[in-house]
Order: sequence, then structure tokens, then C-alpha cells
Amino acid sequence: SAEQLAALIMIEPMKSAGVAGAAIYGAAAVAGIGLLPAAAVVTLAGKDSAQKEFASRADRVYAESLNLVKAIGVLKQEDKAAGVIKAVIQGTDMTITVAKQERKTLVTVSARKYLIPKPKEASGFLYQLAGRLHEK
Repeated sequence: SAEQLAALIMIEPMKSAGVAGAAIYGAAAVAGIGLLPAAAVVTLAGKDSAQKEFASRADRVYAESLNLVKAIGVLKQEDKAAGVIKAVIQGTDMTITVAKQERKTLVTVSARKYLIPKPKEASGFLYQLAGRLHEK
């Protein structure tokens, strides 16, 4: 895909050049002669997340988030104490953070595929989670 090609084009030269090449690239970037086109930098630095507040308790939201990840993706890591779940869903790396607030629970989902931000996929996860929690 175009996303894979873009990521490969940006990463591959730095692999072969090693640390010295990365240092040269860093010096060039500081000097204002960056090698990445401005559009690529904007894309990589773009917003990759979506947020939603839920009325349900944080432990229930976390449990449903974990169940949803297991149903539609591959669980990479979970830390219930920190409220963080890391997964791969349809080839997209996602980090789901569940945070208890005063009377609500805030869920933030970050999604990237081949370094490219995927906020629509993050929003899609929240939409499915809202359905499981029977919230709008």
C-alpha cells in the first residue's frame, strides 16, 4: 500500500546509514535542510487519537475495552493498574487508555499504521465500545 511504501522510504535509508547517518540527518534538520518533505512531517506529527467520555465505571469500561480488543484484534500488552491496553486491530497499532474522572470515565484511543496517524480507526473503536456499553 501507499502507507507501507511511504514508511519504508522514510525508514530504510536510516537503517543502512546507521547512527552516523542519523546524526548527519539530525544536523541537516537543525540547519533547516531536512530530508523529509514538509507534507511527510505534518502527516507523521498529525493527530492520531480520539476521545470519548462514558458514564460507566472505569473498571467496566476497561473490561469491555479488553473484551472488544480480544474479539476484533490481537492483544499486545495490558496494564490494568495504569488503565492501558495495547493491541493490533486490522493491522493498526492502537493504545487504549481508560482514565477515571470525577463522575465519568475518559477513554483515549491512539491509532497508527506504518507510522501514519489513523484517527478514524480510533473513533471506530470508541463507537464499537459505546455499543457494548449501551451508551451513545
